[in-house]
Amino acid sequence: MCQELIQHEETAMLAEYLKDMGRKEGEQRGELKGGYKKLVAMIRNADNQGLPIDMIAQIAQIDVDSVKKILNNEQIEVPWHLLNGDNR
Repeated sequence: MCQELIQHEETAMLAEYLKDMGRKEGEQRGELKGGYKKLVAMIRNADNQGLPIDMIAQIAQIDVDSVKKILNNEQIEVPWHLLNGDNR
């Protein structure tokens, strides 16, 4: 019976660990999505202000083609450090 309790305790601990990992992954995805939205908003605002696309790309730290895609409502892959606020 003691062995069975230990196994159940380990299973419960593993289940809690997996739930925690899922929660953290969900939070991280939410942060990335928010970071992408902020980047897109900044690029569109800069374009609306009349900044040249090459300058927008330099400020956003992405290439000119990516800026053009964003302005054409196309999704792009953005480097991780730009989405999580780590601009080292």
